[in-house]
Amino acid sequence: DERDRVQKKTFTKWINSHLQQVRMNIGDLYEDLRDGQALISLLESLSGDCIIREKGRLRVHHVQNIQIVLNYLQHQQVKLVNIRKEDIVDGNPKLTLGLIWTIILHYQVSAGQVGGGTPGRERLLAWARLVAKDVPGLSCHNFSSSWRDGRLLCAIVHAHRPGLVDLEEVRRRGARQNLEEALSLAESELGVPRLLDPEDVDVDAPDEKSIITYVSALHNALHNHKVVSSIPDGVIRTALRHWLSEYWQLAASLRVWIEERTITLKSRTFPYSIDKLMVMQKEHALMKNSEFPKKKAELLQLEEVYKSMEEAVQACLIKTVPPPPPPPVRTVWGGLHVQVRYREVILRSNFKKLEMLQRLAQKMEVDTNTCAEGLNKVYEALQADVALINSGRVPQHGEEISRCLSEIEVFVQSLYPDVRTLTDGGCSQPELLQSRLRRLEEQVASLRAEHAKITAHAGEGARSRSRDEAQLQAASSQQDQTAAAYLQELLTWVQSNQATVDKSGYGKDLDETTALLEEQKALHQTIENFRSSLGEAQETMQSVSQGSRYDYSKSLDKLEQQYSKLLNGSRARLGLLENQQGFLRRCQREMLWLTQREEREVAYDWSDLNPDLEPKKEAYALLVRELEQREPAFREVVQAGEDLVGEGHPGNPTIQ
Repeated sequence: DERDRVQKKTFTKWINSHLQQVRMNIGDLYEDLRDGQALISLLESLSGDCIIREKGRLRVHHVQNIQIVLNYLQHQQVKLVNIRKEDIVDGNPKLTLGLIWTIILHYQVSAGQVGGGTPGRERLLAWARLVAKDVPGLSCHNFSSSWRDGRLLCAIVHAHRPGLVDLEEVRRRGARQNLEEALSLAESELGVPRLLDPEDVDVDAPDEKSIITYVSALHNALHNHKVVSSIPDGVIRTALRHWLSEYWQLAASLRVWIEERTITLKSRTFPYSIDKLMVMQKEHALMKNSEFPKKKAELLQLEEVYKSMEEAVQACLIKTVPPPPPPPVRTVWGGLHVQVRYREVILRSNFKKLEMLQRLAQKMEVDTNTCAEGLNKVYEALQADVALINSGRVPQHGEEISRCLSEIEVFVQSLYPDVRTLTDGGCSQPELLQSRLRRLEEQVASLRAEHAKITAHAGEGARSRSRDEAQLQAASSQQDQTAAAYLQELLTWVQSNQATVDKSGYGKDLDETTALLEEQKALHQTIENFRSSLGEAQETMQSVSQGSRYDYSKSLDKLEQQYSKLLNGSRARLGLLENQQGFLRRCQREMLWLTQREEREVAYDWSDLNPDLEPKKEAYALLVRELEQREPAFREVVQAGEDLVGEGHPGNPTIQ
């Protein structure tokens, strides 16, 4: 293709510029390198070494010579990827170009690399940018389109030999004329081989490897022959001050972020809810997997800027403005990494602890329900004995009732250590657990007293039975009925609000979601305040007669269970609404930015009526940079939405 054609042309000229020292020349890059002779002569010219070669003309000799070339390059620590000797001997175009590019990179582009630091490509780009800073309207972003109009090459020639180039004339001329002048002057006045032709550069996308080959040859020719830059020291100092300002701003911003994150990571305050802890884990994972890589890239950029300043100072032979050493961000970054790992350990530990507490709470739920079922059976047995006594027969379940009540009493006592464990672990509503155990104990005591009463009167006659019936009927006093009605009223309130929580939606937009959130906050506060009514119902049980206390206790237990369900459901809905509101706010913020940016682009005159191309390029480059800077935020919002959908958030339609 066209790119391969330009590379072949450039690489052929580059090889001939070095082979002329040994009076050799190649015409066809793919054919004339097949025997390995020209390649060995090229390496000898570049390295100054003497390399033994095979002089025969058979294919086996050609293969051996190419193998000698590959072995020598590997010995010089040149990395060769998927290049076989047979490919070069067969004249494979792609791999032949790849081999020559590898040699150019090693012997020319990376030659003179400072301290093994910045790669040669970046060093060349920094050098070109420093030159471009002195020319209004000129910039260097890459090794392709930035060189197309020839102005950058002319600026480099002017920087070293001001009398050769008139930059005002360059600004008015076309690309072909500028390229022709720069290439011709560099060859005749600076001794740089003419590796490029104007028609190869003045295209939509000039070949990057060809440009790098020529620019590195230009750079090395200037500096190897000690051609002193004529860029005024003041301009260089101004450029370096600009870099230093950017450098310190980046360093300060990065350090502030590291210190803020370190404070967050050192916090040892964790929620007592598994759901909230899972949210905290996801936020930590998002920071580690999204924020961290971006900030790590900024850290690498900071270090790269520092190296680039060093390289720029040395490239321009200016020793009076050395860049400062980098700030201790790397040290602080290492401390942050330690905190991240420690935070993960603590989160896992807390998660395991909460899972254990949750299992213990579930076990207590099962155990207390088992006790309640046992007391129901005791109550049924007790009623059966009452029926037997009233019919003049002997009660049959006395021993069984006594044994069951003793076993349940012991079992309830054994649950108190579990309650303390849950309380110490920060379990929510520990008073409800303790209240339930106390109520079980009261039910045991009530049933035991009733059993004792029945046993004491088991031998009395009809008059005694009448008296017992009167006592049992007295248990249904007006006070007991009032207490039961109040308890039913509380239960109805809980059930009504449970239906409200279950049926309420999550809003179709941010405003509706915010309104629902405010309503839910008010409702949740009302539900929290209901604890006082629940406490009054628990206190009322003390005034309920012995005969009605068991039924009242069962109803109270049902009320507490349903209230606990309502409270947890309300709290969960509150969290879901907050999550949805936060997501929609982030969406709205990003959409507002996009809308405002779109309005700016629509208002800008991109038409042919605005002939000034440079402002258009700068405006477009600014738009691309802003979009690239904003893209991580866009991705984070999208990821947050996908996480909510993946978790089964009930506001899925709105989020989607």
